[in-house]
Amino acid sequence: MEDTCKPSCKMFKKRYKCPNYGQTSWKNEKGQVKTTHDCAPQRTMIMMAEVLNRVVALQAANEQQRNVSGDLTNIMGQVITTIQHNPNARLKIQ
Repeated sequence: MEDTCKPSCKMFKKRYKCPNYGQTSWKNEKGQVKTTHDCAPQRTMIMMAEVLNRVVALQAANEQQRNVSGDLTNIMGQVITTIQHNPNARLKIQ
């Protein structure tokens, strides 16, 4: 995760007084403490874009599963109809 508080901002030199400034600290997998210096509006936009991308991917996965489920339902319907009309019929499912 990169800092979103950048030197190009006019408040960068006074960032600790900036109402949009925030620090986030955490430990990574190696146990090292990492700190990011963030501009709240920029970080919010980045996080919203990430969430949107995840929602779009989730929607695509749901649609794919829905289509597979629909195909299975159609095949099962055909099998049941065939068995009802001719119990001794041999079924060939593709």
